[in-house]
Amino acid sequence: MIAAATILHVGDDICHRIPVMKKSGFAVLRSDCSAGGIRDAFARKIPFSVVTFHNALSAPSPSLVSTARSLTAAPFALFANPFVDFDQELFELVIFAYTRPEIWVEALRSTIEEAHRIRSLSRQLRADSAALRATARALCDAALSNRMPDLYGWSTPANDGKVASAESSSDRNPADKEKRRF
Repeated sequence: MIAAATILHVGDDICHRIPVMKKSGFAVLRSDCSAGGIRDAFARKIPFSVVTFHNALSAPSPSLVSTARSLTAAPFALFANPFVDFDQELFELVIFAYTRPEIWVEALRSTIEEAHRIRSLSRQLRADSAALRATARALCDAALSNRMPDLYGWSTPANDGKVASAESSSDRNPADKEKRRF
């Protein structure tokens, strides 16, 4: 599954990482470093396993990252220049310059595997949650259908289902009082 992983690389590849990714078995699509470029890449309906950015000259803008984030649940990786400021919280993986290719390729693989594991767990939790909601709904329906009828007039619409007081209207009518004796 990981050998078929597809990477979206946003921006230029001035450090020539795309050939390394391809040689390592990844399929790579490159997009312009713009909101439109990212939207165009996702319009192709390719399920990206990871989205990579670089900040060799400047950091990707938070709005650009936000645009990409709105289009995918894939993890984000940044090839970071330590001399360029960036918000590390925007990325699941940060790979600093001069990291050996075999190390960052393995880090990409691990990040993709973890994302797959989390998505699988999330699907299972959603299925379990749906099953629990269905069970709860069935139990509520059964409780409502098994509820004893109000034979003695202890609850009335006027008091919103609360137990009627000793001074209820039926107590004032002697004929009704006779009917309710045990």
